[in-house]
Amino acid sequence: MRSATAFIWFRSPGFTLEQAQAALHEHRLTVRQEADMLLVHDGGGPQYRVYLDRGPVVETQIAELAHATPYASRLAGYDQWLEVAIDDLDEALDEINTLIILQGTLQDATQGYLYLDWNGEISPPYAP
Repeated sequence: MRSATAFIWFRSPGFTLEQAQAALHEHRLTVRQEADMLLVHDGGGPQYRVYLDRGPVVETQIAELAHATPYASRLAGYDQWLEVAIDDLDEALDEINTLIILQGTLQDATQGYLYLDWNGEISPPYAP
């Protein structure tokens, strides 16, 4: 069992966990807020924890992770992220649909960049 984390990097002042929760409910995911996080699942698969963090430390970490990528200049000033904690990456990848819906929904809600810590991949926001 290997844990992992997906991040949605964004700059949207005032974005809240409540807004994330509402967006996830629209996609029929079960979401419960508990203290400073959301617990998300689809009823039968793994459960994910979603945290919101912002500030200078987050901005520095995003800049460090993105520094050698084609997105480095576009991510300058990004100082917020939604962190999706995954307890068992293999289980999450076996039941990938929920993870894709979760990540895509949060990325759309924030117009953010998706970063996967297990492979270093960065995906820009969807632009129709």
